[in-house]
Amino acid sequence: MARAPPPGSPIRRRTTPSRPPRSPGGSSSVGKPVYVVASRGGSYEPGAPRAGSDYVRNYLTAVLGGTMGMEVDFIVPELRVG
Repeated sequence: MARAPPPGSPIRRRTTPSRPPRSPGGSSSVGKPVYVVASRGGSYEPGAPRAGSDYVRNYLTAVLGGTMGMEVDFIVPELRVG
């Protein structure tokens, strides 16, 4: 456990700044829609060889949807040859 500096010492204890108060209903982002536009090379859709490597969609859904409670929708244009 850290000791307090002696009285009159020029060393000051670090303090963590306080966070601003939340709105009465909790987080103001809960339930709000968010649209993520992501471009990438190749296809990451289900059934594609790289479907398991789609980290952008998984990560942002977890952070924005799971942690912040937002409604996440993705817009992902893909170039397809053939």
